[in-house]
Amino acid sequence: DVLSFLSPSKSNQEDTSITMPAKTVAKGSFAKKTPTESEEPHFDAATHIYEGVKNAWTWSRGLPVAGSVLGLYETAALTIVSKTTDSGKDAASLDKEILHHITGLDKDVIDPAIAKLMAVIWPGVEKAEDILRCMPIVPLLFPMLKEDGEAEPEATPVKPNPFKVATSIDVN
Repeated sequence: DVLSFLSPSKSNQEDTSITMPAKTVAKGSFAKKTPTESEEPHFDAATHIYEGVKNAWTWSRGLPVAGSVLGLYETAALTIVSKTTDSGKDAASLDKEILHHITGLDKDVIDPAIAKLMAVIWPGVEKAEDILRCMPIVPLLFPMLKEDGEAEPEATPVKPNPFKVATSIDVN
């Protein structure tokens, strides 16, 4: 399936005929973990949003006019947090603490909600994909919907025109 990486119930790897518990198998100098069906997907949506906002803030701090204003906002926010919590923490320690809480939010609330939503939506996505594959124009518009063994359509050869058409007028 084209969209199989979104499926919360399937692994991204091919299904094996026997179910094995997760264990580490040493092969050469690398260790490989075998997947199990009970592993839950990790989307980490809140963590990605938090990191994106931090990156946007850091980038905008480098802008000439906005950077100085954002620096004042950051100093004011850190002052307010240190006064209200009586912790006197710096920005790095506050960031680690916030990231810890956001990771817990992802693990306990957001990831299971996304998995449940995908479990409800996924059968419809698979049906729509099957229906779209039946339409001859869709694989041309969306090449990612082609089957693995499906070949490209052959081009029809252009036959030369047997009738000569004058394209210019010869003047003597």
